Amino acid sequence: MILGKLEVTIKINELPQAKIVENNWQQFDIDCDGRIITLTVKPKIWRKLSDAASNYPQWVAAISGKIGQPTEHGFVLDEPNIQVFERQPKESTITLGQLEKTLLTGNFSQTKEVKKINNLAGCENNRSSVRSSLSTSQPTMEENKTHIKI
Repeated sequence: MILGKLEVTIKINELPQAKIVENNWQQFDIDCDGRIITLTVKPKIWRKLSDAASNYPQWVAAISGKIGQPTEHGFVLDEPNIQVFERQPKESTITLGQLEKTLLTGNFSQTKEVKKINNLAGCENNRSSVRSSLSTSQPTMEENKTHIKI
């Protein structure tokens, strides 16, 4: 048998309601699928969470630590460490069908959508002009020789 280390990682994206305990440490609970996890963190770690909540429109925090004393509905998380990440919203994609529908109906709900439509339309026009220029121009024998040399 070998020894291992059991750690728990909890992800949150909202600032929990905390109460101040001794030495300005913050204590709060997190409900994880019916289990109540109790954490007590230093002011510096709490500041990471509160800064993320005030500075980022979307964020996620990964809280990791050791399983501590059991409580009535869960356990205490010992030695908690918090990493906070700004969450970037995913860019939505638009299909050619959606582009046609939007162009026909004229329903432009967001400026991003308008930019995507303009970009897609420009790409499609460029692609069409390249296709037509390729199909209309046949290389001469001299051009073929040049291409073979390279």
